[in-house]
Amino acid sequence: GAAATAAATAPAPAADEFTPLEEALKEALRRYTARARELSRVDKALARSYLQHAKDAKQLQEELQLRRRVPQAYPPAFQWRTEVHRVKKEIPTLGMEELEVSVEGLRDVPLLLSEGRSSEEALGKECSFYIKYDLGIPKEAPVQGELELPLVHAAIGEAPLLAQAKLPLKRSRGTQLQVARRKATFEVWRRRGWFKADIMHGAAAVPLAELLGRCESGGWHDISIRETKRTSGAALKVVFRQRKPLKDEEVQQVRAQRLIVDPWPAPGSRAPAPAPASQA
Repeated sequence: GAAATAAATAPAPAADEFTPLEEALKEALRRYTARARELSRVDKALARSYLQHAKDAKQLQEELQLRRRVPQAYPPAFQWRTEVHRVKKEIPTLGMEELEVSVEGLRDVPLLLSEGRSSEEALGKECSFYIKYDLGIPKEAPVQGELELPLVHAAIGEAPLLAQAKLPLKRSRGTQLQVARRKATFEVWRRRGWFKADIMHGAAAVPLAELLGRCESGGWHDISIRETKRTSGAALKVVFRQRKPLKDEEVQQVRAQRLIVDPWPAPGSRAPAPAPASQA
């Protein structure tokens, strides 16, 4: 009825001198909680420090509400400060002995097709490519398989793709020694339809050494023609992802904003005007 209508149309409480700090504390609490959650699996000590920051922000929120009711009380000054932390990088969605292989792009398709036998029928059409891969490890029984690619138009300059496989990766001294000097091979094949043999247009060789010190490695690699040993001009984008590097820790610098609040001024004393909240 009328009471509900009045409540729905009632104006919001007017902002006072405590409002800028109140909004900054809400944002700080959101950031600290999210950061602690992100760090909980990779740096527990730093995650605990962010949980403490969140606890401090909650206490300041409670203190603010009490001070707001005190006559002639004013808020303290505050500012956002940028801090830089060194954090161990990790991809927690992957298992400890799991390697994700991802084919993410094929570049200069016309050049690739011009090198294959009987390629003329593919020009101007969509092509059905697939990848045969050989990781080259472990030495006694290398991991091999195929990745099916989406249809690619023959005239396209660069085709963004996404074909992934999760493969076993044993974490051992032997694996470290093998990846340091081996390359994985990714052959680009094209299906030609019924009663026609598939064509292998070329292969990209991808070094594995970066697995020793990086969670994510790879990039664009030239596709070479096996018969001539020369590059076709085309390239394949291959990316490797693992939970942690095989040997060395990968450390990254992370910039984060922290809210610094001065001590509360005595009633009747006005602190300097609060600094505007940075939303970096």
